[in-house]
Amino acid sequence: MKNNSLTVLFLGLASGIVGELYLRFGFSFLVLFFLLSIVFSFLKYFTEKQFSFFLLSLFFLGVALGAVRADYSDYKYNQTKNNLNIFIGVPHSFEGIVLGDVSHREQTVKFSVSLNNVLIGGEKEKIKGSVYVTASREIDVSHGDTIQFFGTIAEPKSFVTDKGNIFNYQEYLTTRGVHAVVLYPKINKIEGSSINIIGKLVYLKNSFEEKTKTIFPEPEASLLNGILFGASDSLGEPLTTNLKNTSTIHIAVLSGYNIALVVVALLFLTSFLPKRISILFSVCGIILFVAMVGAEPPAVRSAIMAVIALLGIILGRPYDAGRALFIAMVLMLLENPAIYSNPSFILSCLATFGIIFFTPIVSLFFSFLTNRYNFRELFSTTISAQFSVTPYLIYLTGLFSVTALPANILILPAIPFIMIFGFISVLASFVVGVFALPFVGITHMMLSYLLSVVSFFGGLSFASIELSGFSKTVTFLIYGLIVVAFLFTKKLIRK
Repeated sequence: MKNNSLTVLFLGLASGIVGELYLRFGFSFLVLFFLLSIVFSFLKYFTEKQFSFFLLSLFFLGVALGAVRADYSDYKYNQTKNNLNIFIGVPHSFEGIVLGDVSHREQTVKFSVSLNNVLIGGEKEKIKGSVYVTASREIDVSHGDTIQFFGTIAEPKSFVTDKGNIFNYQEYLTTRGVHAVVLYPKINKIEGSSINIIGKLVYLKNSFEEKTKTIFPEPEASLLNGILFGASDSLGEPLTTNLKNTSTIHIAVLSGYNIALVVVALLFLTSFLPKRISILFSVCGIILFVAMVGAEPPAVRSAIMAVIALLGIILGRPYDAGRALFIAMVLMLLENPAIYSNPSFILSCLATFGIIFFTPIVSLFFSFLTNRYNFRELFSTTISAQFSVTPYLIYLTGLFSVTALPANILILPAIPFIMIFGFISVLASFVVGVFALPFVGITHMMLSYLLSVVSFFGGLSFASIELSGFSKTVTFLIYGLIVVAFLFTKKLIRK
């Protein structure tokens, strides 16, 4: 009963947040939802179906509270954005702190700056807001650095991709809490990164990435950094294109694979401790790891699900992956309502949903396949994940990957081994280089294999097909049909 109540309340919260930001309910509907919650809470005393009315009351209360949370977040964002608007188009000198991971591209670096001051008439004035800076490649900044820059704040503009789709850059940056952009300002570092645990972790990650580049050639080094830390910005155009054409770009994004290996490693390293202490250390380790790699939506989602699983062990509760995914989604929406439109968040949730709910059904249709080396499970999981994300990917990119299934089936089994041997290779090279050689050799062979598969399938003339006309409405309808088909198939199987 408690679980049902929590699920319904969370469903209401999620519905309220997404509904308010997408449909803009307005104040009248907000009052209506509160009134409905009150009405159903009273009706439960005058009927035999008390629990049903209680759940309805909880749902509408959740919708109302979710809408309030979305409105408050929207109000705070727009208030800060409006304060920055007076500086748009006019060069000024600003001070701020670099926050988050610094994205190193082939020709540029990109990073977020939390503004503290603006120089007006020779005097510093306090200012709030976050800007996304694009600077030349030689600029050397990291998380926590205090910088002064002279440049012009501009509004993010939507642009047309090379496939003819319109990318809403403003909406994308809103999901990251960014209010404006600054292109190629003059930058002076005032103060280095403050000594805090996040700064130290980011420095450790950066050192790891640099060491990777000294022991592996390109593009193997950048690909390994992408697999280990989600650092996919420096992959280069040819490799990125092939990864997109084969729908394997997800291997360079932090996901459940990474978090699972971190959990296993932490539990192993703390296995000498009492079980509860070991689990609590592991939970802390997961949180620190996610903070180190930049807290991107897929990593945060995976981390929350892992923490729920670990805490369930302490509390003696069975782990329900579907419920854990749902809780993770709602918690992330509550923390940042704007994330509902973030592509990484949506793709991560869709893929995980497919793996959890579709895989058991899909595997029944392929029972004739051998399960030696878990082949049938891998095949079913890959189909389920691809089936779940394909409509949204077509909407985003206008491309349908013909080679996604064979490429993923050939690549995915190697990913855990690349993670393990790649991490050991770099770690050993910090200690005694000669100890790293066997691991470097094995990792290099596996990375070469992965690149060969991606290059072969991505380079085929029919690797991807351009599809147009995938509007939001069409995408929603397709997912609606998928859900109906899933429920119908599940019902047939039960019979």
